[in-house]
Amino acid sequence: MQEPVAGRKSKWAAGIFSFFVPGTGHMYLGLMVKGIIMMLLLVFDICAIYYMATEGKNDLSVVLLSLLLPIIYFYSLFDSLQSTDFVNERIARRPGFPSQEGWNGMPPAHEGAGQSVPAASVVLIVVVLAAIVVTVGSDWSRNVIHSSGTLITAVVLIGVGLVLWLVHKWADNGKKE
Repeated sequence: MQEPVAGRKSKWAAGIFSFFVPGTGHMYLGLMVKGIIMMLLLVFDICAIYYMATEGKNDLSVVLLSLLLPIIYFYSLFDSLQSTDFVNERIARRPGFPSQEGWNGMPPAHEGAGQSVPAASVVLIVVVLAAIVVTVGSDWSRNVIHSSGTLITAVVLIGVGLVLWLVHKWADNGKKE
């Protein structure tokens, strides 16, 4: 049996954390944003189920939102277990680590491997969520569609503000170097 190497993350610990509270396994691995997103997805789904159930106009939306609960839960559990290998490879690439081999004895993947999200998956998720909102037919979805011009304007202004902030930040970093 191999002795545990300092700094490496355990699949068991990540799995146990994600089993009890989805998202905490990602936080254990140092993937804070992904962990918070998993937690927020779960909380927003529960809030949406409660809202749709108390509104009482559409039982289909409650069923659809309820079906998302196990999907979010098991995705969080599975992804935290799979992300452990990626995190351990990243730890193995640190300077001063005893071996420059990855978790499986092979050289680690290049720096950008496994870190990007394909644009097609993001578009698919947005389309599915939009289809659910439109087909639900609740007062909330009608209000969202009715005020979509205001929402789009707000999103565009926030996006422009973020772009300007990033450009300013990068310009300041260029001056310091």
